[in-house]
Amino acid sequence: MRYSLPVILFTLLSFQLHAQRNFKPGYVVTLNGDTIKGSVDHREWNQNPQVVGFKLAAVTQQYSTANIKGFGVDQFENYQRYTGPITTGAVGQSKLSSGIDSSFVTETVFLKSIAKGKNIALYSYTDNIKTRFFISENNGLPVELKRYVYRDTKRSDKITESNLFRQQLVELATKYQPGNSKLADEIQKVVYHTNEIEDAVLAIDGSGNLIKKPTLSKGTIVLFAGLSANYFKTTVAGTDDFLVESQPSESILPGVNFGVDMYFNKNAGKLIFRTEIGLSANSVHLAKTTNQTDNGNNYLRDDKLSFNQFTVTLTPQLVYNVFTRSNLKAYLAGGAQINLTSYNKFDRHVVEYLNNSLIGDNQRTDAYLVTVYTTAIFKAGVVLNNRIDVYAGYAARARLSNYNDIGQSFNVDSYRIGINYLFGKK
Repeated sequence: MRYSLPVILFTLLSFQLHAQRNFKPGYVVTLNGDTIKGSVDHREWNQNPQVVGFKLAAVTQQYSTANIKGFGVDQFENYQRYTGPITTGAVGQSKLSSGIDSSFVTETVFLKSIAKGKNIALYSYTDNIKTRFFISENNGLPVELKRYVYRDTKRSDKITESNLFRQQLVELATKYQPGNSKLADEIQKVVYHTNEIEDAVLAIDGSGNLIKKPTLSKGTIVLFAGLSANYFKTTVAGTDDFLVESQPSESILPGVNFGVDMYFNKNAGKLIFRTEIGLSANSVHLAKTTNQTDNGNNYLRDDKLSFNQFTVTLTPQLVYNVFTRSNLKAYLAGGAQINLTSYNKFDRHVVEYLNNSLIGDNQRTDAYLVTVYTTAIFKAGVVLNNRIDVYAGYAARARLSNYNDIGQSFNVDSYRIGINYLFGKK
């Protein structure tokens, strides 16, 4: 079980990451301009998609810029085909050029619709190089809002920005808001970021609430708290200790936990970064009585160890919803668990007899066990009505002592079943 469960979970997760679909109501626009309603496979698009799955009457097809003009997920995201120049100059500090890199490629891609008004539409395109914004007037061909980041040709430690997009926006402001003398000054302070570019476009277009923008919900945060039942199995390994042959210590004790989920894209609802803090306890009792007779001499050793373990865990993990419906989700999760533990009532007591005569009585009460250690954790669960999270988990074997120091190691395998309540608006 120690190895099979992680393997099963990771196998399922790997399969589902590639195979699981997340269809939501949407549409595609054909090359002749017809709009077809159906279901779009809504993914965690951190970059603009090149291909999209579309289902109509139980038949699923893959579409790209080669066979559709655009597509959308109702009330979430819309994309339209664009053919034209796209800048390729890097903006990451480690990849900056010396002097302006104005290179570009002409490609056909899907642009993401950010806002659309009566005169102006705003789009974005993100690939593995950078995010770019495009703007179009009166349904015309989108034009990239240009920004270049580069190293000074005379001082390589100096990074310079050429924000040509501001002048592009000022020219539009002069055209559509000729009486707004303050707008040009405000545009000179705009940074190349979605919210600020969008606000500037809203002001330039002057259409206010007529702007039609998909409802985005990236980075949504959900808090949760819960209770669990924790099963601990403690064993001893080594060659220099009599307790190696003792029966494992087993305990089932309650635990509490709370944490926060951050959705990479709440609308898609697939991938979540979870940070969890938990409190748990483990009660350990190990004992072994050895009785040997050799050449008429009887040797008896009574070896006992007991302690209580209290642990605070910090667990960053990735959660992937392999199945999503409005009132039911199933997920797999994996991460690293950092354990900060303390011990009390530590008692290692060894009593030895030879021919019924006491020859040794040793007791050790200092806890010679580690207080900080890490383990891997794996979970599977379901979320009901976006509120109740029921799960089962396994934490990989943890070693509570250093075998090289004391000739033995105390190992703990732990399993958990639990229930969480998710707070906040869903």
